[in-house]
Amino acid sequence: MINFKQFHESKFYNDTLHPSFWSATGGFDQVVREKLLTISYDVAAAAGVDKLIEDIQLTGSMANYNYTEYSDLDTHILLDFDKVNND
Repeated sequence: MINFKQFHESKFYNDTLHPSFWSATGGFDQVVREKLLTISYDVAAAAGVDKLIEDIQLTGSMANYNYTEYSDLDTHILLDFDKVNND
């Protein structure tokens, strides 16, 4: 049986967002934001779906308080698949 009292929340969560990407007030670094958007649009254009983008979202541990030294940034390009094609 697992003793859940041995796990302390501070082992899994940080008090602040990662300082390499987020300011003390919680704003995301605008230079990094623009680069991620450019990469996302380039990938979508290469796939031929750039005109179908519904949203681009930053997700994962770098987007919240549970990052570690092994974390990275994850971007998701969201499409409405009904607009892509029947395949």
